[in-house]
Amino acid sequence: MRKRIALALSLALTLSLAACGKQAEPEPPAEENAAVSDTVDDSATTSGDTAAAPDAATTSGDTAATPDAATTSGDTAATPGAATTSGDTAATPDAATTSGDTAATPGPLAISNPFTDYATYAEAEAAAGFPFGVPEEIGGYDTVSYRVADDLSLFEVIYSNGDASLTARKAPGGWNVSGDNNQYTQEVAQTLQGVNVTCWGDGESLFLAMWTVDDYSYSLGASQTVDRMDFLGTVETIIALNA
Repeated sequence: MRKRIALALSLALTLSLAACGKQAEPEPPAEENAAVSDTVDDSATTSGDTAAAPDAATTSGDTAATPDAATTSGDTAATPGAATTSGDTAATPDAATTSGDTAATPGPLAISNPFTDYATYAEAEAAAGFPFGVPEEIGGYDTVSYRVADDLSLFEVIYSNGDASLTARKAPGGWNVSGDNNQYTQEVAQTLQGVNVTCWGDGESLFLAMWTVDDYSYSLGASQTVDRMDFLGTVETIIALNA
């Protein structure tokens, strides 16, 4: 009987010590807390505040500091591509050639002046390589100019007074040396000094005469209305001087 009581007390003491041992083990909760604290840094990267994250900065609402956003922003004045297609195209070469003001376009300027001016008749004759018999002066015109178009072998003498002028021309070959492309209402054939002369005018006045003698073509043109008889008289004088 005593042995049974002692065995029961021994078993009860053993169970009591085992229960106390389980209550004194604090390590597992401490390890869980440590694991939670280790995840703080990871959670920071996924928190609502992403201002410090590089990827978030490139996709944020304010893209003014990103290179791609700058090139596609509303204000494109500083970008080369936008400058060429912006509303203000005055500085672009292509826009200058197609704008309403075409004064700076190269089309008309591409036609160069073929004539060279000379101070005296002798200099012009030497440049042309052939003589051109013309009056030294014509009444009503106070200035005489001499020019030669080397490429065309064209000798030109201009009598002028302000806007009014008479232009006499001579060149080898049989062609229209006048350069006058106007349309006139009247064409008249004349025989002057034994030479067939074709004249153009408006019925009251003559503005152009052309003729050919000895493989040379001649013309006389008026920029403004000239008395008919005075005009024909000048043609006769030029024919006589080149006979």
